[in-house]
Formats: sequence, C-alpha cells, structure tokens
Amino acid sequence: MNTNELLQSIQNVTRIPKATAREVLETAAEIIAEALREGDAPAVKVPGFGTFKARTGKTRVMQLNLRDPEQTRLVGGHRRARLILAKPFRDRVDSRSL
Repeated sequence: MNTNELLQSIQNVTRIPKATAREVLETAAEIIAEALREGDAPAVKVPGFGTFKARTGKTRVMQLNLRDPEQTRLVGGHRRARLILAKPFRDRVDSRSL
C-alpha cells in the first residue's frame, strides 16, 4: 500500500477529504520527527500503534588517506528513528492470532 492508497482508505472510512487526510498524516509525522529531533521526549507513544524512539548510532574513526594513517576524522553518531509496534497492533497484523 502506498501513500495514495492509504489516503484513499482513510477517506473512505472517515469521509473526510483526501487533502485533509494528507495534511493530518504529514503534520503527525512532522510533530513526531520534531519531538525526536529536539530531544523533548525520549520516545513518542501512540497508544494502540507503537512507540517511536530516537537512537544515536556509534561514532567511529574514518581513515581519510590510506597512505597517511594520521589523517582521520570522526563519522557517525547520526540519530535514527525506530518504531516499536504495540502488542495490540502486532496482534491485529499477525494472522495466526485469528
């Protein structure tokens, strides 16, 4: 399912215009990303769906010149978002639990 199909499904169920559904999805994604980026909260919990957490990758030393091992710089330490699905959502997706 792509974004347009998701928006169409939301429109069919809720009867709101597709443009409004798109705006709601984009706004929610921006609010979650901003909260994780700013570090306001260690996690953003959406009950029944999951928890978004920001993780920082390991910093490592990169060698810039193979002939001169003294030329190095630090790379990494990038923040990445991770979604941990809530148990009710996982159960709905798992076909074995039917």
